[in-house]
Amino acid sequence: MIRFTDSRATAEGTAILDFSDLQMNDLSPIYTQIVRYVKIRILRKDVANGEELPSRRILSATLGVNPNTIQKAYRIMEEEGFIVTYLGSKSILQFDDPTVEMIREDLLRGELSAFISEVKKMGYDRDKTCTLIREFWEKY
Repeated sequence: MIRFTDSRATAEGTAILDFSDLQMNDLSPIYTQIVRYVKIRILRKDVANGEELPSRRILSATLGVNPNTIQKAYRIMEEEGFIVTYLGSKSILQFDDPTVEMIREDLLRGELSAFISEVKKMGYDRDKTCTLIREFWEKY
């Protein structure tokens, strides 16, 4: 996995979302990895409402990906309602409690879908899987 860094602050001292621990992989499209990364940072409270995202151009150069890939990620985040883009392409994180809950459920559904698909391929049935989940739930 490759690590990328974008640690900066604006002239006004406003924080800009840091992508230094984004680890990209070949398992899913880059734009979905960027969206997922931002969602996880929101859920972990690593970022604040109103925090600025790097410009599309800067993030594209930092990650070494096509600017259209970054544009697609930002557009998805706008459509899902947790970033707002202002004139001049300045994008800001904007989320409230219902948005955070929507993000939480969306990520959980994605993880569960992938998990269940793999468990079924391994030949496990629902009862055995639920028993193991309960067992592990108590451990962690």
